[in-house]
Amino acid sequence: MSSGIVIGFFGSQLAARVRIALALVLCVAGIILAALQIMGVRLRLPQRDCETTQRWVHLGALRWATINGLSLGCGAFTRIGFWIWYAIPFSALISGSPCIGCIIYGVYGFIRGVMPLMLILGTGHKSTDIGNTLLSFRRSAERLTTFLLGLLCVIGVLTIGF
Repeated sequence: MSSGIVIGFFGSQLAARVRIALALVLCVAGIILAALQIMGVRLRLPQRDCETTQRWVHLGALRWATINGLSLGCGAFTRIGFWIWYAIPFSALISGSPCIGCIIYGVYGFIRGVMPLMLILGTGHKSTDIGNTLLSFRRSAERLTTFLLGLLCVIGVLTIGF
């Protein structure tokens, strides 16, 4: 949520017409990207493709959990799974509001924390199968998030246009 506050603050420093133009450009880019993905064109995600560092474990439980949580919560410092993730920081920026940015990242964090548990409970797998259970949803999640990215961007273009 702190990432959303910071990004929303930076967005508040931009003029409204700049945020609107940026939103339109990002939405059009998102539509093109989603269309390419749906057609089977695989584009590499711009990301820092790594796990959080193991060194942090030696900082003590509280400090390790805090630093690890901040890194994972921000999303930009580790592996990003799907293109739709970029809608989170861009939406916080375009909102031009630290409060809305906080809400955007708060919802993201809640969903990221709760959905894997719901998927596991919904499938009835044993707790030892957690990693494999989550990985078995990868292709379905990729297709769904690509569709949702395209839908979100179409709605954005229609909203900006009116």
